[in-house]
Formats: sequence, structure tokens, C-alpha cells
Amino acid sequence: MATKTKKISSLLGVFDKVNSKYLGGLCCAGIQWKKMPTKEDNIILGKADFDTRIISINKLLQHPDVPDFVLEATVLHECLH
Repeated sequence: MATKTKKISSLLGVFDKVNSKYLGGLCCAGIQWKKMPTKEDNIILGKADFDTRIISINKLLQHPDVPDFVLEATVLHECLH
């Protein structure tokens, strides 16, 4: 079971950490929290928009019960697009 840690307050901070640690700073995009539609069997955690070069992260990931690694993995996944 994962230990809960203090939620990282800055989405830009998460982006910078992931981009530096895993991508050598090569991901050039903006990042934002965004409310995304959810359905019972489908929750979109993040989305990369190629036209605007903006990564949107579902506001659900701001919940204190969501482990930091889930947010970080989602940001990394979207950076890889």
C-alpha cells in the first residue's frame, strides 16, 4: 500500500519534475488543470492538444486521496505524446 504524501500543489512543479527527471527537459508544452467529462466506465485523466501544445490534466487528480505518483505518471504519459 502506497503511503500518502502531501499533495504537490503546483501542477507546473509536477511538470518540471517529470520533464527534467525522465525527458531531459525536452517536453515543450504548457500545462493546466481542466474539468473533463466522466462516464461511469471511462475517466480521462489527461489530454495532450497538439495544435495548442497544451497538456490538460483532469481536476479529479487534485483530490488528496490520489497518490502523487498517479499525477506524475499521467503528466509523463501526456508529455510522451
